[in-house]
Amino acid sequence: MNILRELRDQTGRTQIDVAEEVGISREYLCMLERGKCRLTRGMAEKLARIYGVSPGTLLGYQTPEQARTLKDERDLFRDRYDQARRDLAQERQAYQKRIEEMQAEIERLQQDLRFTQSICKNLMAKNKSEEEQASETENR
Repeated sequence: MNILRELRDQTGRTQIDVAEEVGISREYLCMLERGKCRLTRGMAEKLARIYGVSPGTLLGYQTPEQARTLKDERDLFRDRYDQARRDLAQERQAYQKRIEEMQAEIERLQQDLRFTQSICKNLMAKNKSEEEQASETENR
């Protein structure tokens, strides 16, 4: 498949859209895509701006992968970096929420423990008191 057609398909444009943007007829663009007409340097520059590639790519000097510019690489890296930051922020929020839930659970458990300890102290005091009374009764 012709590189012009591939790039047009990748960008989701119609022949009419591209032809109007470049200032040529749809028929001429069709002939360029089919290889019926030779692509001039000037036309390659216009089409390259639309498709975001170098004119050399359209003229067959480079593959689209080789034509990727440093700006494209930076933009790609920046997008990946931004996505990673968003993902980490979401993870951090999830962990923070879990920490808060665990802290609330610890506080509930500590309250339960304090309540249980107070009941145990009261029972021990009551038991000791009963033992002392029993001991006094036996001593009499």
